Amino acid sequence: MNSQSGLTTLCMIRLEDQVYGIDMLAIREANQFTQTVKVPGAPPEVLGLVNLRGSLYLLLNVRRMLGLPDRKPGSEDLLIVFRPSQGESFGIVVDSLDDTRVLAERHITPREPDDGIVTAIALDNGVSFPLLSPEFMYRKAKAQIIGHQAGPAPTNAPMMENKS
Repeated sequence: MNSQSGLTTLCMIRLEDQVYGIDMLAIREANQFTQTVKVPGAPPEVLGLVNLRGSLYLLLNVRRMLGLPDRKPGSEDLLIVFRPSQGESFGIVVDSLDDTRVLAERHITPREPDDGIVTAIALDNGVSFPLLSPEFMYRKAKAQIIGHQAGPAPTNAPMMENKS
């Protein structure tokens, strides 16, 4: 968000029938969806890897992160690639890009941090919509990947006695 001017430019995306905003400064590019390569053993938050002009990008399942129904991406979907966050670029698949909006920061209400990816609610012409954080998407996926790699705790571990 551009704190010097007090204005934020948002890219409006659509998933199902819901509109979401993403800070335009976080977006590197938008492309038509292209085939992905599944990552063996990856958690459901990872759709796979996508090759764009010879560079591989991790593709996250933003639908799952938002609790929306999963569906297989198709040729009508769009791929959004974000600028590097914590050293890596990654992308998500959306139904469509609607438009851009410039909002004064007073129309954006931050949310308390939780384990989700919605970090604020914006109000524009009497209509509110959630703002998504690419940084939180990446953090959430990374935590899921690390947890998924660790696997479940062994069930044959000996019980510890309580000596109190």
